[in-house]
Amino acid sequence: MKKVLAFLLSLTLLSGAFMCTVSADVAENIDASLLIEEGAESQFTFEIPKDGKYTVLVEYYVNQIHGSYIECNLSVDGNTETEDYQLGVTYNSGEISHDDDGNELTPEWEMNQKWYKNPLSFETAFYRETAVFELTAGSHTAVLSMVNGSAYVKSVEFVEIKETVSYEEYLNLNKEKKEKSSAEPMVIQAEDIALAASKVILPFCDSSSAKVTPAADKLQVINCLGGSSWSLVGQEAIWEIEVEETGWYSLYIRFRQDYTDGRATMRGLKSDGEIPFEECGAISFPYKTQWTDLTVGTEDKAYAFYLEKGKHTVSLTPAIGEMGG
Repeated sequence: MKKVLAFLLSLTLLSGAFMCTVSADVAENIDASLLIEEGAESQFTFEIPKDGKYTVLVEYYVNQIHGSYIECNLSVDGNTETEDYQLGVTYNSGEISHDDDGNELTPEWEMNQKWYKNPLSFETAFYRETAVFELTAGSHTAVLSMVNGSAYVKSVEFVEIKETVSYEEYLNLNKEKKEKSSAEPMVIQAEDIALAASKVILPFCDSSSAKVTPAADKLQVINCLGGSSWSLVGQEAIWEIEVEETGWYSLYIRFRQDYTDGRATMRGLKSDGEIPFEECGAISFPYKTQWTDLTVGTEDKAYAFYLEKGKHTVSLTPAIGEMGG
């Protein structure tokens, strides 16, 4: 996957500015970035090595935001008939607190104040789509403008699109790698979410079944994630895992899905920020009124995922055409 790096070169201020507050841990990086205020734009030039389709990665630090993302626009070579794009943020779950009776209370989300590096994207009625630009080899001019919100921008990269492989191709690409891991199974509690792209994805208490752990026998215990609040495009939930041994792993998910009047709901699965293979783009969760274990795979066999030893992320997000969670 080839990348073309384009640093921002100039700033033209179109309207009023906002006061900036920058945390101490990122202040040293601000000098290497450019603040683009709401209503302002920056023009830059870049070189494309060959004809093709490209996504755009922007490295930025939020200065001001209204809602869950910054709205911006990127026009290339004077093309003004473009979408308004989004630059998202993530949220950390706060500490679980207790009431006077010892019941656990739903934690509040706090926005991560950090440098982000995300692709330009936009939302349709059913899903979030990454912006794609068809570009020819040679020199181009682009203008990045902030429509709603403002950010310090460090770099813009045009990345040639890499087609997602099928599961069969994924296995072939990794066939020389180590056999199935002998490590102990890893159990990740859904409520122990590391990051969320929306602060309405809420952990909650379910006391309906002994299959739910930790059990909520007498007191309220936070032991689930999702429900009807986890149903919209862009609502990505991200978990961090520590893989003890390099090898092949299967994935099983315990779920209950009784929100869609008998229909299945879909979730897209990513590993380390990318869809491993096509079949992970829309995993079906059938209508079930009781807690059920889902094998991520075909009807006959679980998919095998190759993971190196160390830290990884796994995420789920509502997929095209379905609602509910």
